[in-house]
Amino acid sequence: MPVVSGRFDLDGPGGKGRVVETLAPILRLLDPFDREKYIGMLAKQLSASADTVETALKHVRRRFNQRDRNVGENQYEKFEELKPVDNNYKLDEYTLSLIINRPELKEAAIELNAECFTRTEDREIYLRWLNLYPNESLIKLLDPVLEERFSSIQSYTMIPSSNTDTLIDFDTCIKRLERRRLQLYRADLIQSQDTDSPPTIDLQNELGGLDRQILETYKGDKEGD
Repeated sequence: MPVVSGRFDLDGPGGKGRVVETLAPILRLLDPFDREKYIGMLAKQLSASADTVETALKHVRRRFNQRDRNVGENQYEKFEELKPVDNNYKLDEYTLSLIINRPELKEAAIELNAECFTRTEDREIYLRWLNLYPNESLIKLLDPVLEERFSSIQSYTMIPSSNTDTLIDFDTCIKRLERRRLQLYRADLIQSQDTDSPPTIDLQNELGGLDRQILETYKGDKEGD
C-alpha cells in the first residue's frame, strides 16, 4: 500500500481518490477477509475510515466499464499517439544506450521483452544486439536506417556513475518499460471487447492478473518509493 500511496500527494486535490482508483482493481479480486484487512490498511494510509474507503471503492466500481472503455481518454492517453519528443521515446533511448554502452548490464538486459520498446527500429536493434556473437560488431549487422538510429542512441549523453548506481538505474528503466507494455496490453484487451456487454469473467480475471503484474513493477521503482 505505501508503494502506491507514496506516488501521490495525499494532501493535494484528488490525491486520495487517485490512490483508491489505482488500487480498486486489486482489492476487487481479494477474498472478503483479505479485502477487509487491506481496506483497513488503506484507510490508515489515507487517514480515513474504512467506511469512507468502501464508499469510494463502490464509486470507482460503478465507473469501471465506462472508465476502461474510454481508456484512451484517461490514464493511458499518453500511449495513444507517441511522438519523438515524448518521454516514452526518451525512456527507450536511454535504456538502449545503457544496454549498448554498459556491457556489465547484459545479464539483466537479456530478460527484457523486446515488445517493451515503442519503435520498430529500437526493437530490431535490441534483438540484433541480443543475438550478437562474442567480438561481433553490432553496427555491421544494421541496415542504413537502423545504423542511423543506432548512432543516435550510442551518442546519448550518459551521466557518469558507479556500477551500482547504473544497475539500480537500469532496473528502474526495465520496470517502467515493462509497466508501459502491460498497460498498453491491458488497454488493447479492453478496447477489443464488445462495448454493449459487461466484461466477462475471463476478461476480469485477465485484467486482474495484469493489474497485479503492473503493481509489481512499482516495487523498488524510484518513481514509487
